[in-house]
Parts: sequence; structure tokens; C-alpha cells
Amino acid sequence: MLRAFQEASGGLEHGILARLAGRRINQATKSQPNVPYSDGEWRRLETACIEWIAASHQAHRASLAAASRGTDPLVSGVTADNLAWHWLHSGPIAARTATGQLDAEQSGVDPAQIAQPQGALFPDTDTALAYLTLFGMRTGIVPDGIDGLKLENITRTSRSTILLPYRKGRTGNEALNLPRDRCRAAAGPVAGTPGALRQARGGPIRTPVASPRP
Repeated sequence: MLRAFQEASGGLEHGILARLAGRRINQATKSQPNVPYSDGEWRRLETACIEWIAASHQAHRASLAAASRGTDPLVSGVTADNLAWHWLHSGPIAARTATGQLDAEQSGVDPAQIAQPQGALFPDTDTALAYLTLFGMRTGIVPDGIDGLKLENITRTSRSTILLPYRKGRTGNEALNLPRDRCRAAAGPVAGTPGALRQARGGPIRTPVASPRP
């Protein structure tokens, strides 16, 4: 900026001109762009995401089936089915708070099993990353565009296509018309989302109200 000012108008003091002519204090280092994935790496990444999502979905369905067989473990005791029922009907925050009331030692259930249904019913960050990575690979939407997506961005244009507007940081607003093989997930709720869980239990996940201790 100072160099441009000097070239345009002049008049800078000699000390400033000497500093401008000297060595840069903070040297700019040359950077190398990231090397694109090879075709083999791209296929392995896609396969890893698909396998992770499939295993997560299978575990999710198994936990939903267990929850349908179970009941409240605070009333009927701690079993694998009752634990799944507990996590599904209470939600992760309330269930995690209430696990201290479950008598796992007398029931013979490993304490680690008490929290096991949480990962199956409510996908963790690794599973979410697999979904997002595969979604980006199959749609071509860049990460900053995916970050800003909301449900209201999804517009059905026909029985087999979806219009998906998004914002790309470098160029602004863009839109993508997803064909049939890219929008199959819109046919039903995604495993682990509130919509899927409400469908499984027949109503909203209840928010517990703390009751005063006697």
C-alpha cells in the first residue's frame, strides 16, 4: 500500500522508503496446491463411505426393532431391548442423564451396553461425515455449499427430480437439479434424524421435565 502511494503521489519520508526497500520481515512462503485424488483413491473413498453408512443403517434398524420389543427399564429392568426403548423414547440427552438410575450391576448387563444404543439410534460425527462426503461426491456441491443447506432448500420438481439451491462461497448462489439416482433419500426420512425417529415411535421424542426430589 505504501509503495503504491509512493509511486502515485510520492512524499514519503526517507526512513519509510528505506524500510520499503529492505527485506520483508515476514517472508511469504510458496505453497503447493493439494494433489487431486486418483481414480483409485476416489473409488476407495466412495466405497468406504457406502460401507460405513450401510453398517450404520443396519445397526439403526436393529436398534429400532429392539426398541419395539422393549419397555421402560426403570419399571421392567435393564435388558438390551429395554435400553433401546429408553434411548429411543427419551432422546440422547435425557437418556444419558437417566442412565445413573439404571441398576446395571444387579441385572448382569455390562455398563458399556447401557450407552451402546445411542450410537445406533443417533448417528455420531463419523457417520455424519460419511453421509456428507458421499453427498458431496455424488452431487458435486462444495463443502461450504453443503454447510448452508436447510430443509427449505429442497424443492420437488417432479416425482423423480429435486431442485437444490445452495450458496457457493466463491461465486454466490447456484442451483442443482438432482436426478432420480441422486435423490432417493427424499423418499423417506434418513435413519437417525428426528423425522425417522418420530416415525419409529409414533410421536415426538419427549423432552423430560425434571421433578423435584423428595
